[in-house]
Amino acid sequence: SAVQALSCSHNPDVRPISTITMAEAQWKEAFDRFDADGSGVISARELVGLLEQLMGGDHQRAVSAASDLLQESDKDQDGQISWDEFRRTMAKQ
Repeated sequence: SAVQALSCSHNPDVRPISTITMAEAQWKEAFDRFDADGSGVISARELVGLLEQLMGGDHQRAVSAASDLLQESDKDQDGQISWDEFRRTMAKQ
């Protein structure tokens, strides 16, 4: 049946709606804020800009932190963080 097709026991890649957490909703809000240009990805430039603001204008520290975050999160190595990459990184925390 259609319900069985969506069941986690039959398809481990599909989660029931009830498992979408408040944390994930908050992650999406944060992702959308970080994605300043609304492109659907967080670019290295957007990440550095955000971190620079959070680090009191320390550009070098922001660049270093952004590099670390990109290395950890950017699984397809395209120089930006997609929603899926962001969500997976946050879920590991």
